[in-house]
Amino acid sequence: MEKTINAFAAFDSTGECKPWQYESRPLGAEDVEIKISHCGICGSDIHTIDGGWGPATYPCVAGHEIIGEVTLAGPSVKNLAVGDRVGVGAQVWACLNRDAQDKCRDCADGEDAVCDQGVWTYSGTYKDGARSQGGYADYVRVDSNYAFKIPDAIPSDVAAPLLCAGATVFTPLKQEGVKAGDRVGVVGIGGLGHIAIQFIRALGATPVAFSRSANKEKEILSLGAEEFYNLSDPEHQKKAAGCVDFLLLTADANDMPYDLYMSLVRKRGTFIMVGVPNDQIKITPWFLVPRAVRVRGSAIGSIQDIKDMLELAAKKNVRPIIQKLPMAKVNEGLDMVRDVLNRQKLGKEMAPPNVDNMFTLKVDNVPFQIGSDELRELFSKFGEIGDVYIPRSRGSNESRGFAFVRFMEKRDAEDAIDAMEGQEYQGRDLRVQFAKQRRPDNPREFYSRGSGGGGGGDRYGGGDRYGGDRYGGDRRDDRRHDGRRDDRRYDDRRDDRSRRRSRSRSPDRRDRDRENSGRERSRSRSPRQRSPRRSASPRRD
Repeated sequence: MEKTINAFAAFDSTGECKPWQYESRPLGAEDVEIKISHCGICGSDIHTIDGGWGPATYPCVAGHEIIGEVTLAGPSVKNLAVGDRVGVGAQVWACLNRDAQDKCRDCADGEDAVCDQGVWTYSGTYKDGARSQGGYADYVRVDSNYAFKIPDAIPSDVAAPLLCAGATVFTPLKQEGVKAGDRVGVVGIGGLGHIAIQFIRALGATPVAFSRSANKEKEILSLGAEEFYNLSDPEHQKKAAGCVDFLLLTADANDMPYDLYMSLVRKRGTFIMVGVPNDQIKITPWFLVPRAVRVRGSAIGSIQDIKDMLELAAKKNVRPIIQKLPMAKVNEGLDMVRDVLNRQKLGKEMAPPNVDNMFTLKVDNVPFQIGSDELRELFSKFGEIGDVYIPRSRGSNESRGFAFVRFMEKRDAEDAIDAMEGQEYQGRDLRVQFAKQRRPDNPREFYSRGSGGGGGGDRYGGGDRYGGDRYGGDRRDDRRHDGRRDDRRYDDRRDDRSRRRSRSRSPDRRDRDRENSGRERSRSRSPRQRSPRRSASPRRD
């Protein structure tokens, strides 16, 4: 019997998901029906619905990090019962040599993840021609072999990413026999990489992290990496040469420096690729042949791989870092993941926050040495925090004197303003208000000042769109901080900019400046007196 499924589907390569209903497949003898409680967003979802991996079949209901409860079970289901809490990953069917005519060597070897007849959780086609649809929905029906019981020790919200991201990084580590004494490098410390570091430690090996951003070192080491190398630093590149037995590449940006990555692997080591970029791999043969380096890929895990992964995650407390949104905000979640993928392409640490998501506070006068964890702990007592973002100064790991804290609920954000405004923290009086900016198309515009305490027009918080009920009710926040919201940040760094302008002038210009120094240097103008051009935003770190 079919079932009407309520879902969010993409209808074209814009990737926007809209409400959609479809009729499910009839429940097969070995199938289970699952009422979905959680579904993660994977980079693969973006690549598929946006057409990055080629034309998709629309409508497409993405999502293959699914957690839910079994509501129906076919008559031949032996391993599950109604009421079981289960998870579904990127695959929902394989032949498993069930029929006499099936002679699948992969399934016979227990490697059903590469079965030629395998069906992906979404954008796949069953033998009867039916299309598979994923977890951005209220229900899903899958082969019971691909619905995995979730250990009691793992909460549902953090279990969801393990079904894809966890299986993706764990499987090659298991297959390569990673053990105590091995050194395993990870390139791309994001959704996959931060889980990989935890599994490497869980297997007793030494995790070594590689990044193009020095600002990530403290955070990455806190995840459990024992060594960190900044690949943007030539000295770090030299020190890291041949330093790992295995290198796990989780990033999927285009034009990655594969020769550099290959140089990190010792002779007779193994380079493992789990990220799937849209372009081709380019490796100079001399990095492979004389050094006898192996190159292999890995996508997802087999049935047994996923069971082993969940068991180890429960035993060793492997926990993904997550951010939760209601399913109705799936497009906002997709945009967040797109931001991550774009940052990988650009080599950026983090994009500025989008205050259209949740309820964002701007916290001024924060200590220059503050970390994200400290700020999160400081504000988490008021409610659930979606994200913390601290802009960093170029060339150092210091904050720029302000930060953003995003709350899931408006009331929690209001409570934080009432309690934290003017509170002293590490010798500084914090200034807390609702953020009024929206991230523009040009990221550099994000830090431009509006004129006056809360002005600048609709785009930066002076109009009704960002000054009304959605971001804090009345205008009490603007009045309370009028005239001081951004001046301190510009005053603190005015001298530094003056020195930079001086260095950029020609010798003739500097000579003229010295002749008129008495007059010019007496004009220490406030940032509010500068022209819009002169008060343009600093470059984003």
